Amino acid sequence: MNPLLELTGITKRFGEVVALEGVSLRISPGRIIALLGENGAGKSTLMRICDGLLRPDAGEIAWDGQPVHLTGPAVARSLGIGMVHQHFTLVPAMTVAENLALAAPPRGVQSPSALVRSANALMERTGLKVDPCALAGDLPVGLQQRVEILKALSAPVRLLILDEPTAVLTPRETTELFNILRQLRDDGASIVLITHKLPEALAIAQEVVVLRHGRVVLDANREEVNAEALSTAMVGRTLEQPEALIPLETGEIIVSSPLLACPGQETGVIRAGEVLGVAGVDGNGQSELAESMIGLRNAPVTVYTGASLSPADEWPIAERIAWGMAHIPDDRHTTGLALQASVRDNLFLAGDTLPRFGVFIDRKRAESTARDLVDRYDVRTSGMSAPVSELSGGNQQKLIVAREMNREPKLLVAVNPTRGLDIGATGYVHQTIKAHRERGGATLLISNELEELLGLSDRIAVLYAGRFIGEVLPGAPEARERIGRMMTGAESEA
Repeated sequence: MNPLLELTGITKRFGEVVALEGVSLRISPGRIIALLGENGAGKSTLMRICDGLLRPDAGEIAWDGQPVHLTGPAVARSLGIGMVHQHFTLVPAMTVAENLALAAPPRGVQSPSALVRSANALMERTGLKVDPCALAGDLPVGLQQRVEILKALSAPVRLLILDEPTAVLTPRETTELFNILRQLRDDGASIVLITHKLPEALAIAQEVVVLRHGRVVLDANREEVNAEALSTAMVGRTLEQPEALIPLETGEIIVSSPLLACPGQETGVIRAGEVLGVAGVDGNGQSELAESMIGLRNAPVTVYTGASLSPADEWPIAERIAWGMAHIPDDRHTTGLALQASVRDNLFLAGDTLPRFGVFIDRKRAESTARDLVDRYDVRTSGMSAPVSELSGGNQQKLIVAREMNREPKLLVAVNPTRGLDIGATGYVHQTIKAHRERGGATLLISNELEELLGLSDRIAVLYAGRFIGEVLPGAPEARERIGRMMTGAESEA
């Protein structure tokens, strides 16, 4: 049987950077392939070539045994290739139903009510629910991801490519998505799943391919590999097991706010040396909580200023940064980076850590600091002057983490800080948050990854319908089960 899609000797360069070198891959009908690799290994580049968004510099592509030139996404779509991108391609000013209609096969002029009916039918079939009348730009990141998946499934597909599709999904939503993918596979479709989550790859894939530095270093059937073999192939070394969280005596209150209060409390606090984890199904107020803490929304927040607690309600963002607040945002493209600016400039965006001689910038020391941060956080880039838009999603995330942690903040507000990071980089970020805690820093950790929360938090508060409904200690009996029930609203301390 001919492979559905066959890539032979694919090479792609961006300037002096070799993203892919001689990559060959066969995708057979009715199989799920997990594509793994470090940030910047070339996974997204390879799949963007399959989707017609990029053209290879060398190599051949065959579809159903026939040579093909994928000159654009429309050509790929006509063959039955669909892709869910890591970075969203929604039209913010359009509704969910209108965005889905843009991706669906042409059906002539349709009324708004007809678009809503079509959207509801698609959601019923896939199990992925979103308000079809909501504006795409108003949705939280997790719900925007669901719309992207729905777009890819709105037309018949023979090859479905998903780039980190579960990064913002809950475990239940991930299970539902995997059931859909298995059904598509059973119907004869091929699926390529780009992921950094080894348990997911092992749970759903029949074949696993690992890229490292733009080359295929492993291509094996699922039965032939385990998590240790995959992680070693990804990073080229055996990874150390993460250390358990060291119990610490918490210090003074760093920040307090009614927004942090659980049932029975008028106000909630985060103390020095403490990580408060926030769990919840995406869209229950996580973005609003983070924005309120950093000053993007007007909300009652009080911070410790060295002698007493001072209201920070009216403080602008710059004053909060000067006090010692750092922020790893949920959406790195919209609120985390200036995409057309250089790597160097993005590391000093707020200007507070920029080395100076009086009022003058110390450019030599700034260059040295930037290089040190890039090396320390393993940001893969062609140079300090390269636009951030050229970096892979994972390397963009590492750049933000490097910039924010370089401030040595009193309070770190981190929203999904390891989203899109490979297993090695995730471990480094976790160690960085632990070191911040051990230095006496306070952390508000909002994450969709329950294991991340359980491994890093001193206590976990659960958000549901815009408010905290309970708090769980990570080491408590049935902690996972209780958090899961609270996330669905089935249990509350109120």
